[in-house]
Amino acid sequence: CVDCSKTIDVERLRAYPTAKRCLPCQKRYEQSHASPRGATL
Repeated sequence: CVDCSKTIDVERLRAYPTAKRCLPCQKRYEQSHASPRGATL
């Protein structure tokens, strides 16, 4: 994992072979970088 340096689970890599973050770090990343929800045009 690029954030915590832990090994990424094999199951995650099977589902997403190019994953750079473990699942907990990916969830944190998505929450902190979330775009505002709503309609955009």
